[in-house]
Amino acid sequence: MRKLLPLFLILIFLASCSLNKGKSGGFIYIVKSGDNLNKISREYNISVSTLKYYNDKYYNDLIIGEKLFIPLPNHELVKQEAQVSAGQIVPRTYNSEKVSDGLIYRVQAGDTIYAISRNFGLTAAQLQELNDLDNSFLAINQKLYIQRFESKMAQKRNIETSEKKHQLADKADSTNKAAADSPNKGDINSFPVAWKDSFLLPVTGSISSPFGMRGGRLHKGVDITAPPGTAIKAAYDGTVSYTGFLRDYGNVLIIEHGNEIVTVYAHNEINLVKKSDKVNKGDVIARLGSTGRSTGPHLHFEIRVGNEPIDPAKIISEINSLKKI
Repeated sequence: MRKLLPLFLILIFLASCSLNKGKSGGFIYIVKSGDNLNKISREYNISVSTLKYYNDKYYNDLIIGEKLFIPLPNHELVKQEAQVSAGQIVPRTYNSEKVSDGLIYRVQAGDTIYAISRNFGLTAAQLQELNDLDNSFLAINQKLYIQRFESKMAQKRNIETSEKKHQLADKADSTNKAAADSPNKGDINSFPVAWKDSFLLPVTGSISSPFGMRGGRLHKGVDITAPPGTAIKAAYDGTVSYTGFLRDYGNVLIIEHGNEIVTVYAHNEINLVKKSDKVNKGDVIARLGSTGRSTGPHLHFEIRVGNEPIDPAKIISEINSLKKI
């Protein structure tokens, strides 16, 4: 038995080394209530950049119970910390882009739901709920929406408030027979005659879904497909009244043109203007994408009069000449 004890101790030591492979010269800290990266970095005399580097963190958010590796300030680590601060060593790069209230992250080889959620300060369940994922399978280059987590009920309340505030609420019940009998729901007669045929086609492409009834519901705009990243232009002079993310519309922006006329641009990859910006007809305001409830890259374009949608093809005659798919 005494002969086996040294061997047993050696095995324990080797296992310990294996667990800390690549992270020797430090220890594990378990996050507790009230902790943040600034507080922990001050307590252990290391920079926030170094702390994020050693833990592959992108966001500053911490989760109670999360494990952080704390490097000891020996000569090699101090040298490496200086390199991090100087930009010579940077934390792991994430294939993501900023949107108005979060990020769009593209899945990379080796990613898992757990790893992505941990690095963005979410639980796996929260990440799945944000993206309507019903399993843990991920495809390379798949887009995932990242934001501070809100439950679906909270999101629903916020979306309903935003839609009402920015005149996106649908005043007619989809089961209302009057809506079904009136495919051109808005009062086109109130549209200024001088403005007809003055509105610009926001993007050139093919029509994947026209204005009108679709599956028993009114499709309030026209869907125009084009390559991702295609420039989206303002249809007419106006003021940006809303830019943000709504669950069905994705990245969406609204421009007010006066006379109770607004245009809506949805599913954008990224919005390039902000609320209250003045825009001129033809200004690039967004990039075409596939955010929100979308089956592929396209622009969902609406024209509304008094918050009621009208057929864009009756205002922009060029739409009628686009190829239909």
